[in-house]
Amino acid sequence: MKLFVFTFCLSLLAWHPFHVSVCDIYFDSRKNELQVAQRIFLDDFENALRKSSGRDIDLVKIYDSDRGQKLITDYLARNFRVKFKGEKTILKYVGAEIEEDVIWCYFTISPVRSMRQIEMKNTILFELFDDQSNLVHFNFNDKTKSFNLNKNEPDCKVDF
Repeated sequence: MKLFVFTFCLSLLAWHPFHVSVCDIYFDSRKNELQVAQRIFLDDFENALRKSSGRDIDLVKIYDSDRGQKLITDYLARNFRVKFKGEKTILKYVGAEIEEDVIWCYFTISPVRSMRQIEMKNTILFELFDDQSNLVHFNFNDKTKSFNLNKNEPDCKVDF
């Protein structure tokens, strides 16, 4: 019986019944840019891209192609926004890598107008899951501020 319960619990983890992404944002003062690493479950991200593009997507095959980069960039531009003192910014896609069941998407935002006040909106995967949480960690001058964004609170303001 214990073996059955253990096996059942492991199978639930394989489906990752929780819906979360993690975003790490670092300020590089030498380059005057924000460096962003966004971690998303691969199957969920593929489903979001399928829904938004209306096409079948296999990111493992296309994530580093021009088509894959465009799909990723367009989706992130619609669902991840940063403003400095109310002024919109543009994401510069750097690349992506697949690590087991997740995809890491990397991009930069520059120039940084002001680190005093940053507004961010992260609606990644909200169209798929009502319980989606997007964790965001801002790292600036050895200080970290973290936020848990969800459908009810998709925005945050960071003051350093």
